[in-house]
Amino acid sequence: MSKNHPRCPVCSGVCIKYGTTNTGRQRWRCRTCKATFTRANDDAVQAKWFRLFISWLMSGHSLAETAKTCGVSSRTLQRRFKTFWLIQPPRSVDKQRIYDQIFIDGTYFNTKCLVVAADSCHVINWFWCTKESSWSYMRLLDEIAPPQLVTCDGDSGGLKALRHLWPDTPVQRCIVHVKRNIQRATGLHPTSPMGKALRRLSFELLAVDNLDEAAEWTAKLHQFGTVFSAQLKSQNLRQRRPFRADS
Repeated sequence: MSKNHPRCPVCSGVCIKYGTTNTGRQRWRCRTCKATFTRANDDAVQAKWFRLFISWLMSGHSLAETAKTCGVSSRTLQRRFKTFWLIQPPRSVDKQRIYDQIFIDGTYFNTKCLVVAADSCHVINWFWCTKESSWSYMRLLDEIAPPQLVTCDGDSGGLKALRHLWPDTPVQRCIVHVKRNIQRATGLHPTSPMGKALRRLSFELLAVDNLDEAAEWTAKLHQFGTVFSAQLKSQNLRQRRPFRADS
């Protein structure tokens, strides 16, 4: 390849000539990511669009809303943002570092799932998969040294991977996910006394801030189990009872 051929500004791949623009300037095309560009020094312009791309990703606004704010069409933003999706964020896991606490969770994007491991400040590692399985979490965590504590949502795949990879590491349930699970069971507006009491406990759990408050909340949970023991036993019996067509 000639030394005058530029590298791709997106992926640093090898580029070839790809015709000219209407003004006669040479157009280049990357063999790897297929991005096209001219050799003009438009770094400042690209940096501006990239900052807008990151801002849009973090804002939660739709593409149409962002385009209206910027005074351009949605198709213009799609064209400007197209090559930015090809950028792979750098990922370098420090295998020797021992973290005080690591959070693991999965997020679904249509048909794919992204499992992430992070500390309180930044993302440590991530892995694309199809679902939150033990294999996916093992691929996520196998390069990370066992931390002092792991916080998760209680997913069975994650717990299985933790038992296999880090059997001596304490595991903490995320209280936000606990509250969501309770809300899924009781609904937003429970009508039964047991449902109301359980939902009230879920809100009180979010306010726990120290060991004394945790002990107090645990005592309330035991009291809940005592007061509503008959209903809880009835629920368990109903779940265990096999289905019969004549019942």
